Order: sequence, then structure tokens, then C-alpha cells
Amino acid sequence: MTIVAPAGYGKTTLVAQAAEADPRPFAWISLEQRDNDPVVLMTHIAEALDRITKVDPALFDALRLPGSAQWSTSLPRLGAAFRSIERRAVIVLDDLHVLGERDPLDLLAAIAGYAPRGSQFMLAGREDSQLHLGRLRAERRLAELGSEDLAFDVVEAGSLLRAAGVELTEPEVVQLTGQTEGWAAGLYLTALSLREGGNVDPQAPSAGPGPRENIADYLRLEVLSRMAPEQVEFLTRISVLERICGQLCDAVLEQTGSAAMLEALAQTNHFLVALDSHGEWYRYHHLFRELLLHELELREPGVAATLNRRAAEWCEQNGASEEAIEYAFAGNDVERAARLATACSMSAYQSGRLETACTWVERIDEAGLLGTYPAIAVMGAWGQAASGHPAEAERWAAAAERSSSAEPPPDGSPTIEPWVATLHANMCRHGVEQMRADAERALELAPGWSFVRPIASLALGISFVLSGDDERADEVLTETTDAAKELDMHGQRSFALAERSLLASARGDFASAGQLAQESQQVVRDAGLEDYMTSATTYAALGEVALHQGELPRAQEQFARADRLRPLLTYFLPYLAVQIRLELVRGRIACGDAGGARGLLREVDQVLRQVPGLGVLAEQAGELRDQAEAMRTLSGDWAPLLTEAELRVLPLLATHLTIAEIAQHQNVSRATIKTQAISIYRKLEVTKRGEAIEQAAALGLIDSAAVPRTRDFVLSG
Repeated sequence: MTIVAPAGYGKTTLVAQAAEADPRPFAWISLEQRDNDPVVLMTHIAEALDRITKVDPALFDALRLPGSAQWSTSLPRLGAAFRSIERRAVIVLDDLHVLGERDPLDLLAAIAGYAPRGSQFMLAGREDSQLHLGRLRAERRLAELGSEDLAFDVVEAGSLLRAAGVELTEPEVVQLTGQTEGWAAGLYLTALSLREGGNVDPQAPSAGPGPRENIADYLRLEVLSRMAPEQVEFLTRISVLERICGQLCDAVLEQTGSAAMLEALAQTNHFLVALDSHGEWYRYHHLFRELLLHELELREPGVAATLNRRAAEWCEQNGASEEAIEYAFAGNDVERAARLATACSMSAYQSGRLETACTWVERIDEAGLLGTYPAIAVMGAWGQAASGHPAEAERWAAAAERSSSAEPPPDGSPTIEPWVATLHANMCRHGVEQMRADAERALELAPGWSFVRPIASLALGISFVLSGDDERADEVLTETTDAAKELDMHGQRSFALAERSLLASARGDFASAGQLAQESQQVVRDAGLEDYMTSATTYAALGEVALHQGELPRAQEQFARADRLRPLLTYFLPYLAVQIRLELVRGRIACGDAGGARGLLREVDQVLRQVPGLGVLAEQAGELRDQAEAMRTLSGDWAPLLTEAELRVLPLLATHLTIAEIAQHQNVSRATIKTQAISIYRKLEVTKRGEAIEQAAALGLIDSAAVPRTRDFVLSG
């Protein structure tokens, strides 16, 4: 169900009344700007489901995953959790209009399609969003309410006025209903005015919903003009706050006694909404906050920036760093925002909130401060690399490299040099020797507790792999494993273990290879890193061991897991991109799939053209190419090789998005997506979308939780 109407029409109240009358459990999500980060949005929906029925903890692990596993893992698991609940339930998303980005809207549309019979989403917002609900509408699975459905009639208006403590004659109620056009907020504002001594004016113009300035004028004339000046100043000034408590108000207003003022205001009108049961935290009704912010600017131009800066200072001092970042941006204190964002970006990245961290980087970049705070540029580069966006990763890496700032990074490093050196080592743009020198320099400068050390140590170990010194590589990677374990850096630990397993396989020590691969897999599972880019190395190591043991189906399963991460393995981290593809080539050659092997080798050649100095990997590619060419006439029983573009589209085909909607999400034409879909069907030897998803899941190319009900899918758009 969608409920779309301008502010003040009672959308939230309607849903609350429905929750009281409906025997089904309701889980309520009040959307905020931060929900434009898809991970934040899906986490809130998962938490809402968890309040109704216990959700598999693996779902929350997947949502905390750094990188770009939203469509391949998080969405199908979240959809499966919704689809499998035993109790019929309602998920409410209030203030839908705050979602302005494409990704969260597409994810929400896809999740809505998983609703089991008897359960539903209720979506309330001020305006029609770009949410793709055409299929649900066509299937008559969508109920829609608008402002004309929510407008109060005379009887309802009379009830509202009486509840607000105002008794009017029937003609006066009729008159006010006409003047406000049944707009609930206008009726309530009128009631406040009448309580303060106003009168019903027969000549008053319509107070129906219109431009914000008209509504603000109505608030000023009918309500604020009748309040004490100190109350008006209090109300308007604290409107800069998202969440309100007495201590925060005291700090922002530089006064005392705010807690008592809040309590009094909460008891006498509905401007404030309590956020807890003991009256400490409040928020404004969204409409009134907007109106009061407008009024603040009229009464005290420019003061909002000062108030926001005070709020940022209080939040920083009280451990609410991410709220402080937003207040600092709002107060044009970009220096404070950049400093705080630098400190918070690691935790945001590790919790999977890449969009949040990238938004901070972009805003700091717009202010021209990336050079002053290069640490956040480095974090942005790592985040974009993990999501398979090499061009953006390179741009932010270059910004960090150009910086001459003396601002110390948050890990205690004396300068940004070890951070940049670690980034350079992993990018390997100037050959293996320079890669090693960069890694050693980073290890020399970074403090022992810095997260930089395991990453630099890993790069150092890889540099020995690339130069063919396997014995030294194993020694360094063993040290990396220990350092990463001590700092709880699970991705680096699993990666180092997997690299050691591949080294053991190369020297024929398959007992050690199997043990190391199993240990790496356990770290991946425990940390929820199944779809993180470096986990491809774990799957490749497991596949190598399975091939040696003659267990072809298990080898195919593990190589398929590595294969579906291929779009994340780009030239930004070239050794990883090439190494994994070469491991996949070995697997396909072992099973007689010459065509698949040659396709992967073409991708290897493309990376090597961009980053040629990758040591023994270039030699290995040549040897494998000769083997693939020698077996030109053979074929094998292996999962078909999908292109990187097809692998990106495949998880989207497992959703309820149409071909046209997928095209819009991918920023390509509908014809392009349809061509890619048909190619996927041909390679999987199926003719229908549902069959393709089932076959892809069976081959390990997508999460098995993504398999839909067949009736949900048609090749249309």
C-alpha cells in the first residue's frame, strides 16, 4: 500500500490507527536521509523483520560486508527472510520521500516483491517517488491512497477540534473545513490559534496545503504570533536539531532549563514527538520542523549555521560523531566534518555503509579539502576498489597522493605517507620491486597497532609471490596472518591464509594446502565475508585442493564462488584480478573447457596491458594460453563463462525488477540488458528468467536464497 499526500495530511496518524486496528504485527521504520545508503535501509528492514520473527544472523553479517554484495547476497537473503515468515505482518516505511537515490529505491521495489501472501509493505510519503511498482499495480497487488482520501470531512474536522480542546458551532466547523480544504495540519494550527484567543474569521483565505512560504505565513500569523517571544525563539532555534534533548538544547542555545521547556511544550501541543518513554529525547513533527526552520531564517538570517556548529561540538564531545558530521556540514564547518569523517570512515566502511562514507568523501571533495584530509581519500579509494569501481578508486588515490598535508591520520601514523605507500604497493603500478619498496616503507612508518600494517605486510608477501620467491613469500604471509589476527582484520587474515594455500599447492604439499584453505574458509564464514572480493582467493584455493583430490563437483562449486566475484576484481588491484582469473583458467583447463579458459585469458590480457609489471603472472598466463590453444577441440562439463557485465546483471534478474528497470539501474539501454539476459539464458541452456535463476543458483553463480517463485518473473519491461 502507498499513502501519498502533502505534509500535514495525517499519513503517519493513519498508519498508526491501522496498526491499532489490525491484528497483524506492525514493524515501523521512519526513514531518514541516511537511509539513502542501501546498507542502512536494508539493515533497518532486517531489524524490523527481526522484531516480528527471528532473522538468521547471517543476514546481518552479509549487510555488514564491505563492498558490493547488496544485489548478489544481501537482497536475496533479506527477501527470503521476508518471504519465509510464518506470521502475516506489515512493514511500514514512513517518509518515503526522503529516498532520493536510485539504489535504495530499486532495492525497496525488489524487496516489496518478496512479500508473502497476507503480509504487506505500507509506504507513506509526501510525493510520488521514483519507486518502481508498475508490476505490483498491474497485478492488482497495490492499494493507493492520496490526499483526497485523507482530507477531513466536517465530522472528522469537528472531532479533531474537540480533541484539541476547541468547541465550535457546526457552521464554524463547516467554514473551517472549507478554508483548510480538510487539511489536518491546518485544522490543528487553527485550533492552537483559537486556544490562544483567536477567532474564526469568515473572510479568512483558504489555508489548504500549498507552497511552504504560504503555510509558514499561516503558522506565523495564527500560532507563533500568540506565543510568548521566549517560546518562539526556543522553538525556532532548536528546529536545527534532528533529535532533541535538554542538554543538547542548552549547549546550542547557550542557556539552561531546556529540559523543562521541552516537557512543557510536549504536553501543550503536538510540535514535539517523544522518542523514548521517559521524556529525554524528542523530535519535531517533520512538517513543523520545516516551517520553523523557514521562520528561523526569516527572523534571524544566518544564525542556523552558528546553531549547527554548536550542535556539532556537543555531539562530538558526547560520542555522537556521525551526527556531529552532519551538523558540521550544515554549519559550514567543513574542517570539523572532514576531521570527524576521517575518524569515522573506517567504522562506516567495515560495517558495510560504503555509500555513507563515500558521501562524506564527495562533500569534502566539493569543499576542496581532500588534500588537507588525505586519509579519508585513501579510505574512499579502498571502498571504491572493494565495490569494483576502479576509476573512482584511482581518482581518490590520486587526491591522497597529491596531498602535502601535515594532518596526522587517525591511526597514529606521523603522516599520511604509510597510508599512501600501502595503497601504491597494492596498486602495483611500477613493477614488483617498487611494490616491495612501498610495502616496506609503509611497515617502517606505521605504528604497530595500525590497520595499515597487515595490508602492507600482505602486499609485501605478494611481491615475493610475483617475483617467484615462494619461500620468502610464505614467511611474510605467515607474519601477515598473525598480525591480522591480532588486529581482528579478518579479510587480510583469510586472504593471507588462502595465498599460503595456493603456494603449498604449487609446491605439491596438498595436505598443508587443504588445511590452510579450510582455515581461510572458516575465517570467511565467521566474519561474514563470503562476497568480499579477497574471498575469491579462498574459493580458488579450495578449488585447487578439490581438483587434486579428484572431487570435480566440489572444485566446480568453489571455482563458481570465485567466478561470481569476478566483476569486483579490477585493474585497481591488478595482482588479485589476474591471479584469480589464472586460477579459474587452471580449473577450466583441468575440466577440458578450452573456450572458457580462453575467455578468461582475454580478461587477463586486458589487465596486463593496463598494468604490465606483475612478474611471474605474465609468464603463467603465457603457459596457460599455450595449454588452452593445444586443447582447442575439447570441451568440458563446466559452468558456462559469463562476461563481467552478465555477472553484474545476473543478481538483478533474480529480483522483481523488470528489464526496463534493471536497465535504468545500470544506466544502459533496455536493449542492452535484454541482449545480456538472452545471452545468459543461452549460456545456461534455458529459455525463461526463473529457469535461469534456478540454474545459476545450482551452479553457484548466485546465492541460492535468490531463487524466486516462478510466477514472479517474466521477460518484460
